Amino acid sequence: MKYKINLFRDIQRIQRETQVKRIKSVGMLSVSFGLLGLAMFYAALQAVAMKASVDEERRRLDRIQAEYQRYRTSMMIVNKADIENLDKIQSNRVFWTRVLVALARYLPASFWITRFEYDQQALTVEGYGYITPAQQQLIILDEYLNTLRADPQFGAVFKQVYLNSAIRNDDEDKRARVSFSFTALAAGGK
Repeated sequence: MKYKINLFRDIQRIQRETQVKRIKSVGMLSVSFGLLGLAMFYAALQAVAMKASVDEERRRLDRIQAEYQRYRTSMMIVNKADIENLDKIQSNRVFWTRVLVALARYLPASFWITRFEYDQQALTVEGYGYITPAQQQLIILDEYLNTLRADPQFGAVFKQVYLNSAIRNDDEDKRARVSFSFTALAAGGK
């Protein structure tokens, strides 16, 4: 019996394995360099974007500083007449929140305001209230108006307060009630 040993086959097998390993190594190396290249490209794009953002912010800052310098150099001179006109405008303002708070704060129990109207000189208020068993609605309304006259917030705007009417008209449930109306004249009103 004769044995034949083929050394070339083993050598070829080893060469093929080595070549496959080399190809895998080159492929991995290529992929690694590709990923590294992509990472560097992304980093470069980010750096460019950040630089553009910083440049834009610098331009905005320069524009704001230029506007501020123009503002500082163009100081407006305000004379006495301007100040007096501003004071006149300010003193003629009506602080409605304070007026409405005063109207509501002193309103007697079981009385409601249903309508109010202001025409630059006079505030007209309408409402109603339920009549007490002692029927003291006129006294209650008079005390309410006197309290409004004495209130510093209300009195600063409206110098005179007049009762226009107090009329008894019962409601749908036959409860005794009085409807009232009064006018408050602003300073300088007639």
